[in-house]
Amino acid sequence: MLKTPRFLLTASLALALVFTFSCSGDDGDSPPATLPSSSDAGVSQLPSSPSAALSSSSEDATLSSSSNDEELVEVSSSSEEEIPVSSSSSATPPPYIPPYNPPYIPPNPPVVPSSSSSLEHCSHFIEGTEIEHYGMFKKKFCDKRDGNEYVYVEIGEQTWMAENLNYAAEGSKCYDDDEEHCKTYGRLYEWETAMNLPGCNDHGECPSLVEWPNPRGICPEGWHIPFGASHPDNSTASGWTALRTYVWNNNKVGNNNNMVGYALKAEIDLWGESYTNNTDVYGFSALPAGYYAKNLSVGETQQGLTPGFNYLKERARWWMASIPAIGGPSYQQANTSNNAAAGNSPTSELHSVRCMKND
Repeated sequence: MLKTPRFLLTASLALALVFTFSCSGDDGDSPPATLPSSSDAGVSQLPSSPSAALSSSSEDATLSSSSNDEELVEVSSSSEEEIPVSSSSSATPPPYIPPYNPPYIPPNPPVVPSSSSSLEHCSHFIEGTEIEHYGMFKKKFCDKRDGNEYVYVEIGEQTWMAENLNYAAEGSKCYDDDEEHCKTYGRLYEWETAMNLPGCNDHGECPSLVEWPNPRGICPEGWHIPFGASHPDNSTASGWTALRTYVWNNNKVGNNNNMVGYALKAEIDLWGESYTNNTDVYGFSALPAGYYAKNLSVGETQQGLTPGFNYLKERARWWMASIPAIGGPSYQQANTSNNAAAGNSPTSELHSVRCMKND
């Protein structure tokens, strides 16, 4: 019973003391109690309120961030200016990669024109091809120089082109300078051009320059300009003389040039009304290609002719390889009167060319 009241009395006294101290602090009669400093207590001073704590923390963070940025800028600037780049850096260098050098590819070599004998103008040509030509089937050969194809025939022991040469040598002409005439009649040539003896117009020296026995001139490879009477050794009739002799003997006409003309000319109205007499039995198929003359004879002038192209559809003249000492080189002629005789003319005239195959 006695212990309980004492306990209650002691508790009441303690509360009274606390209330007394609290009231005295609020009235300002005595200084407020202070908490021990961080140095004394070893703990940080707590903020008086949460908002104050947040504000203080934000300011401190801002100041700290600003201070750190300035320090970083200064350090970075200082490091760029003061720290030299040294080749002896301890950092491991990247592996060496050599520069790419592509392999050398040489340009295409220039195309060097090949010689005339190796040109492929005739690569498509089939040797022994036959076509119909003026009513007769004839074999063809190809000129490797330009690809022109020519028909040919065998007459006795000789092989002749059955059309005139149409090789565009320098200085050659088409009748009336018309390419269509070249397609039909072939080209016209000066003797020097036909014989491939440029500048040779001396009748005393030129005969010795003619090749024997096969003067090629401008004929295709394997062919030549036929002689007029015989080879230079005068031992054997050749060329045009041998051709006429063969026709005389086989047509039983004897030494009749007119009848020989009938047998050699093409059966075509290019020869005019007389063409119906033509037989062309050997396939020689001569055509009246005319010729070109810079200077005319007195007889031709009297006929009303003028220098230049004349006698188209009237006459054919082919150069011979032989040259007499006087009178100019020889030619073989055929005309509308069926004459098939030889003649002479200046080297400056332009006649046709018929080539004969080499023996």
